[in-house]
Amino acid sequence: MMIPVTSGGIMDLRTVLYIMDIGQPEDDCRTIVESCRRMNAHLSILLVKPAPPLPFNNYPAMIADGWVEQQCADMAELAVRRKGMEGTLAREHVALDVDDIYSEYAAMGAIAATRARCADITLMHRKVIQYNGVQWPALIGVLFDSTSPLLLLPDNEDFTFEPKTILLAWDGRIEAARAARSALPFLKRAQTVHLTLVDPEPRVGDPDLDRGGDIATYLARHHVCVTVDELPAFGQSISQVLLRHARDIAADLIVMGAYGHSRLRERIFGGVTKAMLEDATMPLFIAH
Repeated sequence: MMIPVTSGGIMDLRTVLYIMDIGQPEDDCRTIVESCRRMNAHLSILLVKPAPPLPFNNYPAMIADGWVEQQCADMAELAVRRKGMEGTLAREHVALDVDDIYSEYAAMGAIAATRARCADITLMHRKVIQYNGVQWPALIGVLFDSTSPLLLLPDNEDFTFEPKTILLAWDGRIEAARAARSALPFLKRAQTVHLTLVDPEPRVGDPDLDRGGDIATYLARHHVCVTVDELPAFGQSISQVLLRHARDIAADLIVMGAYGHSRLRERIFGGVTKAMLEDATMPLFIAH
């Protein structure tokens, strides 16, 4: 089923946050800078470097000296990198600022979340995301403790803020609805949005909700050209079906809700979300 429209939307992102590992080359943000210039958006770059934890053994004074020296060296490295990027990007004629995070692993998520709350969207590259790695708490903080959606960019591939073909994963749950609403600036610019359902099971008394009828109509009112795709799993996982379909339709972007729950102080992703974070090779727009 396709719901046609006659006009496109306007990209209305005004503040873009890019969380960047200190080890990343500046070329990683070139496409982002160019996109922000075209959109007249402000780009905030946040350089991240983890602080070493304070070690403990039988010689605390000796260890403390080494730990302090390491921190001083790290902070000096961050300052040099930040000033270098500010100087280089000042020639790009785009509104931007460069800041940094130097904190222990446990606090990094809260700091990233605080910055993301004042951004329309947060960007990170997949190559700096490793499960339970250095950048993982920043990803967790943005997704679960801010209102900003996260756009996870693929490695070694340019990205456009105007994708032509988008796969929107839909299951009728609140996370999927939030992701769809947050992604409207992208959906309205796309030529086709494939609203994709895997083995949909209609609810009693509300058969259209989970089958995509209501959300397709909602998107069409926002001038989104929607195609509803219902796919059987045939024994495959939902993430496998979504990724295969994304390749089949040559999707430039996947939009989905982030599912998870809290166990003690650790956020645990649902199986589909975790698999998509690890396995998707195209840009992934996720919101909780």
